This record gives sequence, C-alpha cells and structure tokens, in this order.
Amino acid sequence: ILQLFNITYYMHVTKGYAHLDIKTENIGLIELDSTSDIRLFDFGNVRYSQSVVSSDFQDVEKMGTIGYMAPELCRLLLNKKARASYQIPESKASRCDMFSIGVVAFSLLTNRPLASAPENMNDMQKQAYLCHLFADDDRYQRRLKRSMEKLDLLDENIQTLINGLLRFDPE
Repeated sequence: ILQLFNITYYMHVTKGYAHLDIKTENIGLIELDSTSDIRLFDFGNVRYSQSVVSSDFQDVEKMGTIGYMAPELCRLLLNKKARASYQIPESKASRCDMFSIGVVAFSLLTNRPLASAPENMNDMQKQAYLCHLFADDDRYQRRLKRSMEKLDLLDENIQTLINGLLRFDPE
C-alpha cells in the first residue's frame, strides 16, 4: 500500500495527474531479484487534475470502476443533470484516487470487496446497485461501519488510515 501511495503521490504532486481507475486489477507485482515492486497500469482514465472541469464529467461512465469509484463520482453517474454544471476542484480529483486506494487496501487486508451486490443480479444490475449504494451517504455509512468491523483484528492505525481514505465526499 505504501508503494501505491508513493506512485499516486508522484502522479498527483509531481505531475499533476489523477488516475481515476485505481483498482486491484490495475496493480501489478514485479519481482526484482530479492525484492518486489508494484506497478500501476491502465492510464486510460487519467485526467490532468488541474483542469478537471464539467466537460470531463459528461463521460463519467469512463472515469473509474464501480466498487472502487469515489462516492462523489457515483453521484454524478446517477445524476446526468448535475454533470453539466459540476466542477471538481483539483484536490478532489486526487481524493478520488485516495478513496480507490482505501478500497484496494480494504480488499487486500480482508480478502473481500468493500461492497458487493446480490449474486442473483446480472452485471448491469450489480453495477447499478453498487453505484446507488456508494452515492447514498446514509446507506454508504452503514455499509462502511459493517465493513470496518471486519478490520477489528488489525492495528488501530491501519483501521484509522483505511477509514480516513474511505470518507464520503471529503472536504
């Protein structure tokens, strides 16, 4: 996770970009002699964070993967009218990546997704279910509280870190 923070720090601070599709499937492990490094893949959704404005949100469907997507992006996905007038501050574009890192950390530490849809749903229904769950602050907070209980055996600092990363629409 520390290496993932270092990669995103480099992207955000040094280069000014937000990845907007950080997920376990886009992280690779590279073995170098006796050490291992991670690599971040799939830069198809990258946005220059200092210029992420309303026009970018017309294609919010292409800005991440539901289940890893920050709640504020899920809200936009569900509200087409809001997309035309929405402007994301540059700091929030980076925060979307931080949320995704929180989901990745949770998944790696618990070996389960942060949220999942009922198995009897098809893929489209599952995506809609998760998007509605993440976009609704009350439902999301209840789900997060239940999910965080799965981390009770972990160090308190790790719990605090993941909880901070998974905050709903941080300011």
